[in-house]
Amino acid sequence: MAISHESNQVDRKAWSIDRVKPFWVLIILGFIILGYIAYPKIYPEPMDTIPTTGETVTDIDGNVYRTIKIGDQTWMMENLKTTRLNDGQEIPYVTVDREWETRTSPGYCWPNNDPSNKDDYGAMYNWHTVDTGKLAPEGWHVPTYEEWETLAEYLEGDSVAGGALKEMNFSIRWAGDRIYTGEFVYFNEFEKYWCSTGGGWHPTDAQYWTITRQETVFSASSHPRMDGHSVRCIKDN
Repeated sequence: MAISHESNQVDRKAWSIDRVKPFWVLIILGFIILGYIAYPKIYPEPMDTIPTTGETVTDIDGNVYRTIKIGDQTWMMENLKTTRLNDGQEIPYVTVDREWETRTSPGYCWPNNDPSNKDDYGAMYNWHTVDTGKLAPEGWHVPTYEEWETLAEYLEGDSVAGGALKEMNFSIRWAGDRIYTGEFVYFNEFEKYWCSTGGGWHPTDAQYWTITRQETVFSASSHPRMDGHSVRCIKDN
């Protein structure tokens, strides 16, 4: 009977250990899973969203622009400032509000009608200038709505893409907007980039993307074609 009692105790211990083992296995697995989840937040892996620079592009006026590669796209790091189309044709310089408001052909201005803003902020063009298809340097073009959207999606979506662009070397200038009445608004607050894509809220609109100092969002909308916005060019594929 003693042997039977001892054997019974051994069996109980073995049974107890067998029950405890799965518990500790689950605890250990839990720590491994938590560590795997937390690891990217603490030690983020290198991502190909980190831009590369180095190449430059020159417009027909001789202005030289630095460039930045984000994903598969190569962008200008500065706002366009050419005063001529790439075929050599002069773009009319429009300072008078009434003339800007009624214009149905290409035109440009400097932010706040101040030529000293050229180097820092670039030019502002109405969409008729974009629509010529000749505004960008050879081998480059004004991006479509979809190309801006591709950039936003690559940077994890339009709700955060604005913040990402501000953190990297996209060199946002906050040139503001020249609205259809000819008035300048949002200088040093907003940046608005024309798309080459027409349409939008109204058939006579054209589309643009905008970013603000205060928010991380990078959003799209449409404005009348006589509005003045900044232009960033993208390299042809």
